[in-house]
Amino acid sequence: MDRLRFHTASILCCALALVPTNALATEDLWSDQFAPPPGGQGITAGMYTRVFVQMEFQGDLIVGGEFAQAGNVSARGIARWDGQSWHPLGSGLNGNGYALAVYDGDLIVGGYFTEAGGIPASRIARWDGSTWSSLGQGIGTPGLGAVTTLAVYDGDLIAGGVFTQAGGTPADQIARWDGTSWSELGGGIRGDNAERVMTLLAHEDDLIVGGHFSEAGNQPISGIARWDGSAWSPMDGEALGQGPFVEKLLEFGGQLYAGGAFYPVGVGLDGVVRWDGTTWQMLGDGLGGGGVQSLTVYRGQLVAGGYFSTSGPDQVRFVGRWDGSDWQPLGTGVDGVVYSVAAKDNDLYVGGWFDQAGGLPSSRIACWTESAAAVSEPEAAPPAIQLAQNLPNPFHGSTRIAYALTQPGRVRLSIYDLAGRHVATLVDELRNAGGHEAVWDGHDAIGRRAAAGMYVYRLQSGTERSARRMLRLD
Repeated sequence: MDRLRFHTASILCCALALVPTNALATEDLWSDQFAPPPGGQGITAGMYTRVFVQMEFQGDLIVGGEFAQAGNVSARGIARWDGQSWHPLGSGLNGNGYALAVYDGDLIVGGYFTEAGGIPASRIARWDGSTWSSLGQGIGTPGLGAVTTLAVYDGDLIAGGVFTQAGGTPADQIARWDGTSWSELGGGIRGDNAERVMTLLAHEDDLIVGGHFSEAGNQPISGIARWDGSAWSPMDGEALGQGPFVEKLLEFGGQLYAGGAFYPVGVGLDGVVRWDGTTWQMLGDGLGGGGVQSLTVYRGQLVAGGYFSTSGPDQVRFVGRWDGSDWQPLGTGVDGVVYSVAAKDNDLYVGGWFDQAGGLPSSRIACWTESAAAVSEPEAAPPAIQLAQNLPNPFHGSTRIAYALTQPGRVRLSIYDLAGRHVATLVDELRNAGGHEAVWDGHDAIGRRAAAGMYVYRLQSGTERSARRMLRLD
């Protein structure tokens, strides 16, 4: 069975990095340690051998995908890399590993399989370091369903993917495990015949859900949604166009990023977008050729991998970085799609469906390493604006919002509801550097008392933005 996160045509692979840096050393920094076995430690190459997911666990790198051998070791669907050699996790999976998470100290694996370590485990299983176990009745129905993403939220394990049951009860595309049993989450995720949840992220106090869908909890919400523990709300998925594919979510520097394939105004635009508190902003002009599948942070920079290859003298081939103004390559890149990127120590691991990295043999997994001298990382400058949590919060009558500027400038402090509608503007004028405070009395721009509920307040000065949420009570 093809990996269910694929789009109808081959989609998504790109890489990017987000903090400005000085130039890298001119030579490629790819290693040939993952050349094909028996001479190398690569994942055994075959027509459909692929690496889909990577994560650090207990000091080692865990790799999941569609394979039967890692290096010279038999390892089905999942393997452990200790920096020198591969190790199996028991007898592995009888199918493919797509998702990884840590829950209650154990490794959780999601994918398309019915057994883990030889015991029944439908689409999801737990590894405690020595043995496999199931999570209840698991997810999906016989022959149907896959878990493609996992996250821990509010003390529970959340699974997303393509399925209609969890633990034998109805659960559309998303389900919650509380340690003993499965339950549906908020009425589920739905859409057309290709609906799926592709990525989950616990961000601030919410669970952010990305994928390809048009409904969350029976509300019309496209592509990306926010769950606050009791209700769904939209996150301006319409800005990503009709039927977006949101493949990966990442929090970096306190901000939320999403990678995927987007279709604003009917035009495909593949790349990475950043949430500014009310809408999504594309980084650069996007990345052509398919879309973004994975994001990570390496040496203080945002890196992405996917299905793309840009043109021009600095061609970015399936993996690259954002330098603050444009996409930059990692050497000459790899020669095929990248499904996962993961940082561990001084290394960046890239997994996917390729045979070379930087012109060197590298079978389905590759390693890019930069020494301390290879990249000059400037000391982090203090943020140009700082926005404090309102006090009191929650509040009944009025609440105070403190903020600070490192330099004088024009400031706009506004209130929005969770649908992104403007409610009130508290400040819109020049302010000196230093600390300031504004008060919201709970009324909208024309003097009406705002309804009880959650609101977003956003501070903007120049190109800098910061946003927080507050709860107004009756």
